This record gives sequence, C-alpha cells and structure tokens, in this order.
Amino acid sequence: MKKDNKKVTAKKDKKKVKVNVKKLVFLVLMLVIIILGLIVIFRNTIFKEKILGETFKLVDLKEYRENVKEHKIERIAILSDTTNIDVDSKKDKEKILDFIKTIEGTTIKSDVATLTSSGYCVVLYYKDNTSTIINITPTHFSMDGETNYKNVTANYDGVVKLIKELK
Repeated sequence: MKKDNKKVTAKKDKKKVKVNVKKLVFLVLMLVIIILGLIVIFRNTIFKEKILGETFKLVDLKEYRENVKEHKIERIAILSDTTNIDVDSKKDKEKILDFIKTIEGTTIKSDVATLTSSGYCVVLYYKDNTSTIINITPTHFSMDGETNYKNVTANYDGVVKLIKELK
C-alpha cells in the first residue's frame, strides 16, 4: 500500500509540474506578444520616424543628427548656378547654422517630390575632409540627396536673404 501511495503522489507532482510549466510558457508567450504589439503600435514614437504631413524641424531629422557635427565644421559654402559663397568666419557660420535651425517641413511621398533646378546647396565642410549637403528649393529640401521634404516655412526666401547678408 505504501508503494502505491508514493507512486500516486509522484504522478500527481509530475502533473502539477507539467501544468505549471505550461502556464509559465503561456504567460511568457503572452508577454512577448503584448510587447511586440506595443512596439508596432508606438513604432513612430520609439524609432523617431516622421509621419506623412507631420511638421518638424530639419535639425530634428535622423539624417541631420547622425551626419552633422557642428563642432567640427571648418567652413560652409552656399552654392547654386549663380552663387558661390564660401565662409569660414565664426560669425558667418553661426548665421548659416541659425538659418538651418529655422528650416521646417513635412514628410511627403518620395514619388511626389521632384527637386527643381533652381535651388541652393548649403555644404558643411568638416575638419576630417567630409561634408554634408543640404539642398533647398522653393518647394522642397533634402539632406545629402536622400529623402525630400516639403517646405513649410519660407526657407528659399530665407536663403536669398541670407546670401544678401553674407555678400
């Protein structure tokens, strides 16, 4: 009789362990699914992607934050078909960087955006012989020729005024 009781209790303990393991696996899977669901729902906030039509500043763009090293800028050039301004004085560089900080835009579909030939390039040259190019046209702007963004503020007019100040 004693052996049978031990076998029965051992079987019951094994069943309890199996049930507890199943519950634990189920809870872990549910937790993973919930976390993945939250990541999908809040991916724009988490990964700082810009939503179509959302207004933002150029300096908030991921491309800008990754590429532009303001403390390493050696000189800045503003180029177009008719303009070739190259500045290396601290005061003029500050003016141009302040202007860049005012550029605002919205995300647009890439197949809609076409840059016109009448535009300006602001080229930031660094001490390590690298550069970053910001293209500004009357309707769009882009960083290093990648994604185009629609101007919200009068960036193009601002470039024209800036050029007149720098001359």
